Amino acid sequence: MKKTHGVLWLSALLTIVYSTDLWSQEGKVYTDLEDALRTPKEVIHLELRKDDLTSIPSEVWRFTNLEILDLGKNDITSISDSLSTLSHLRVLILEKNELTSFPLAILDLASLEELYLADNRIEMLPDSIHRLSALRHLDMWHTDVSTLPSTITQMPALRELDLRQTYLSEQDFYRRYPEGIENVEVHLTYGCDCGKKGH
Repeated sequence: MKKTHGVLWLSALLTIVYSTDLWSQEGKVYTDLEDALRTPKEVIHLELRKDDLTSIPSEVWRFTNLEILDLGKNDITSISDSLSTLSHLRVLILEKNELTSFPLAILDLASLEELYLADNRIEMLPDSIHRLSALRHLDMWHTDVSTLPSTITQMPALRELDLRQTYLSEQDFYRRYPEGIENVEVHLTYGCDCGKKGH
Protein backbone atom coordinates (compact mmCIF):
# COMPACT_ATOMS: atom_id res chain seq x y z
CA MET A 1 0.00 0.00 0.00
CA LYS A 2 2.81 2.38 0.92
CA LYS A 3 4.52 1.65 -2.39
CA THR A 4 1.30 2.48 -4.27
CA HIS A 5 0.96 5.78 -2.43
CA GLY A 6 4.60 6.55 -3.18
CA VAL A 7 4.10 5.94 -6.92
CA LEU A 8 0.97 8.11 -6.96
CA TRP A 9 2.75 10.89 -5.07
CA LEU A 10 5.70 10.79 -7.48
CA SER A 11 3.38 10.81 -10.48
CA ALA A 12 1.51 13.83 -9.12
CA LEU A 13 4.78 15.65 -8.43
CA LEU A 14 6.05 15.04 -11.98
CA THR A 15 2.74 16.31 -13.39
CA ILE A 16 3.05 19.54 -11.38
CA VAL A 17 6.67 20.05 -12.44
CA TYR A 18 5.81 19.45 -16.10
CA SER A 19 2.82 21.80 -15.98
CA THR A 20 4.85 24.52 -14.28
CA ASP A 21 7.63 24.21 -16.83
CA LEU A 22 5.14 24.36 -19.68
CA TRP A 23 3.46 27.44 -18.20
CA SER A 24 6.79 29.22 -17.71
CA GLN A 25 7.78 28.46 -21.30
CA GLU A 26 4.50 29.84 -22.66
CA GLY A 27 4.78 32.87 -20.40
CA LYS A 28 8.32 33.77 -21.44
CA VAL A 29 8.76 37.04 -23.33
CA TYR A 30 11.63 36.87 -25.81
CA THR A 31 13.31 40.25 -26.36
CA ASP A 32 16.41 39.04 -28.19
CA LEU A 33 16.11 37.61 -31.69
CA GLU A 34 19.19 35.39 -31.42
CA ASP A 35 17.94 33.94 -28.16
CA ALA A 36 14.52 33.23 -29.67
CA LEU A 37 16.04 31.50 -32.72
CA ARG A 38 17.58 28.83 -30.49
CA THR A 39 14.12 27.35 -29.90
CA PRO A 40 11.83 28.86 -32.58
CA LYS A 41 8.93 26.46 -31.98
CA GLU A 42 8.70 27.52 -28.34
CA VAL A 43 8.43 31.25 -29.01
CA ILE A 44 4.92 32.46 -28.17
CA HIS A 45 5.65 36.09 -27.25
CA LEU A 46 8.29 38.15 -29.08
CA GLU A 47 9.08 41.77 -28.23
CA LEU A 48 11.45 43.76 -30.44
CA ARG A 49 10.69 47.31 -29.36
CA LYS A 50 13.09 50.22 -29.95
CA ASP A 51 15.38 48.11 -32.15
CA ASP A 52 15.65 50.68 -35.00
CA LEU A 53 13.93 48.24 -37.35
CA THR A 54 12.79 49.50 -40.77
CA SER A 55 11.12 46.18 -41.61
CA ILE A 56 10.26 42.96 -39.84
CA PRO A 57 13.34 40.66 -39.81
CA SER A 58 12.79 37.62 -42.04
CA GLU A 59 13.82 35.38 -39.13
CA VAL A 60 10.52 36.21 -37.43
CA TRP A 61 8.66 34.04 -39.96
CA ARG A 62 10.30 31.00 -38.35
CA PHE A 63 8.26 31.48 -35.17
CA THR A 64 5.22 29.63 -36.47
CA ASN A 65 3.65 29.30 -32.99
CA LEU A 66 3.92 33.01 -32.26
CA GLU A 67 0.82 34.53 -30.64
CA ILE A 68 2.05 37.97 -29.52
CA LEU A 69 4.35 40.14 -31.63
CA ASP A 70 5.40 43.55 -30.30
CA LEU A 71 7.29 45.75 -32.78
CA GLY A 72 6.41 49.10 -31.26
CA LYS A 73 8.65 52.19 -31.36
CA ASN A 74 10.66 51.26 -34.47
CA ASP A 75 10.95 52.80 -37.94
CA ILE A 76 9.01 50.18 -39.90
CA THR A 77 7.61 51.52 -43.18
CA SER A 78 6.04 48.39 -44.69
CA ILE A 79 5.02 44.84 -43.83
CA SER A 80 5.94 41.76 -45.86
CA ASP A 81 3.23 39.40 -47.14
CA SER A 82 5.10 36.70 -45.20
CA LEU A 83 3.29 37.97 -42.12
CA SER A 84 0.51 35.54 -43.05
CA THR A 85 2.77 32.62 -42.03
CA LEU A 86 2.12 33.61 -38.41
CA SER A 87 -1.28 31.93 -38.44
CA HIS A 88 -1.56 31.75 -34.63
CA LEU A 89 -0.93 35.47 -34.07
CA ARG A 90 -3.48 36.97 -31.67
CA VAL A 91 -1.85 40.30 -30.77
CA LEU A 92 0.11 42.55 -33.15
CA ILE A 93 1.66 45.79 -31.87
CA LEU A 94 2.99 48.22 -34.47
CA GLU A 95 2.48 51.49 -32.63
CA LYS A 96 4.92 54.38 -33.11
CA ASN A 97 6.39 53.30 -36.46
CA GLU A 98 6.57 54.96 -39.89
CA LEU A 99 3.64 53.29 -41.64
CA THR A 100 1.78 55.54 -44.09
CA SER A 101 -0.89 53.03 -45.12
CA PHE A 102 -2.67 50.11 -43.54
CA PRO A 103 -0.54 46.97 -44.17
CA LEU A 104 -2.83 44.68 -46.19
CA ALA A 105 -0.83 41.63 -45.13
CA ILE A 106 -2.50 41.98 -41.73
CA LEU A 107 -5.83 41.03 -43.27
CA ASP A 108 -4.64 37.43 -43.67
CA LEU A 109 -4.28 36.97 -39.90
CA ALA A 110 -7.50 35.08 -39.21
CA SER A 111 -6.74 34.60 -35.50
CA LEU A 112 -5.86 38.25 -34.77
CA GLU A 113 -7.74 39.65 -31.77
CA GLU A 114 -5.84 42.86 -30.94
CA LEU A 115 -4.20 45.28 -33.38
CA TYR A 116 -2.26 48.38 -32.30
CA LEU A 117 -1.39 50.87 -35.06
CA ALA A 118 -1.35 54.02 -32.95
CA ASP A 119 0.96 56.91 -33.81
CA ASN A 120 1.52 56.02 -37.47
CA ARG A 121 0.65 58.16 -40.48
CA ILE A 122 -2.09 55.86 -41.73
CA GLU A 123 -4.85 57.82 -43.48
CA MET A 124 -7.56 55.17 -43.90
CA LEU A 125 -8.67 51.67 -43.10
CA PRO A 126 -9.25 49.29 -46.03
CA ASP A 127 -12.77 48.32 -47.08
CA SER A 128 -11.75 44.72 -46.46
CA ILE A 129 -11.07 45.37 -42.75
CA HIS A 130 -14.03 43.10 -41.96
CA ARG A 131 -11.89 40.12 -42.99
CA LEU A 132 -10.42 40.36 -39.48
CA SER A 133 -13.42 38.51 -38.10
CA ALA A 134 -11.76 37.67 -34.74
CA LEU A 135 -10.55 41.22 -34.05
CA ARG A 136 -11.77 42.57 -30.69
CA HIS A 137 -9.57 45.66 -30.20
CA LEU A 138 -8.38 48.12 -32.86
CA ASP A 139 -6.15 51.02 -31.79
CA MET A 140 -5.82 53.83 -34.35
CA TRP A 141 -5.01 56.59 -31.85
CA HIS A 142 -3.02 59.55 -33.23
CA THR A 143 -3.17 58.48 -36.88
CA ASP A 144 -4.34 60.48 -39.91
CA VAL A 145 -7.65 58.61 -40.24
CA SER A 146 -10.50 60.94 -41.23
CA THR A 147 -13.25 58.46 -42.13
CA LEU A 148 -14.22 54.82 -41.64
CA PRO A 149 -15.17 52.20 -44.22
CA SER A 150 -18.79 51.04 -44.09
CA THR A 151 -17.52 47.51 -43.39
CA ILE A 152 -16.43 48.57 -39.88
CA THR A 153 -19.97 47.62 -38.82
CA GLN A 154 -19.49 44.09 -40.19
CA MET A 155 -16.90 42.97 -37.64
CA PRO A 156 -18.74 40.61 -35.26
CA ALA A 157 -15.99 40.34 -32.63
CA LEU A 158 -15.03 44.03 -32.45
CA ARG A 159 -15.59 45.50 -29.00
CA GLU A 160 -13.22 48.49 -28.77
CA LEU A 161 -12.10 51.08 -31.33
CA ASP A 162 -9.70 53.88 -30.38
CA LEU A 163 -9.90 56.91 -32.70
CA ARG A 164 -8.67 59.60 -30.35
CA GLN A 165 -6.44 62.30 -31.81
CA THR A 166 -7.35 61.48 -35.41
CA TYR A 167 -8.97 63.65 -38.06
CA LEU A 168 -12.31 62.02 -37.30
CA SER A 169 -13.96 64.11 -34.62
CA GLU A 170 -16.72 63.00 -32.31
CA GLN A 171 -19.19 65.24 -34.17
CA ASP A 172 -18.31 63.71 -37.57
CA PHE A 173 -18.50 60.18 -36.22
CA TYR A 174 -21.97 60.57 -34.71
CA ARG A 175 -23.17 62.41 -37.78
CA ARG A 176 -22.54 59.18 -39.72
CA TYR A 177 -23.32 56.75 -36.90
CA PRO A 178 -26.03 58.42 -34.76
CA GLU A 179 -26.45 55.28 -32.67
CA GLY A 180 -22.75 54.45 -32.63
CA ILE A 181 -21.55 51.01 -33.73
CA GLU A 182 -23.41 48.14 -32.10
CA ASN A 183 -21.49 46.39 -29.30
CA VAL A 184 -18.39 48.55 -29.90
CA GLU A 185 -16.95 51.06 -27.43
CA VAL A 186 -15.57 53.88 -29.57
CA HIS A 187 -13.06 56.36 -28.13
CA LEU A 188 -13.08 59.77 -29.82
CA THR A 189 -11.68 63.23 -29.24
CA TYR A 190 -14.40 65.85 -28.92
CA GLY A 191 -13.84 68.83 -31.21
CA CYS A 192 -10.43 67.49 -32.27
CA ASP A 193 -8.03 70.21 -33.41
CA CYS A 194 -5.95 67.70 -35.33
CA GLY A 195 -3.76 70.34 -36.87
CA LYS A 196 -1.82 70.26 -33.61
CA LYS A 197 -0.70 66.66 -34.19
CA GLY A 198 3.05 66.41 -34.25
CA HIS A 199 3.66 64.13 -37.25
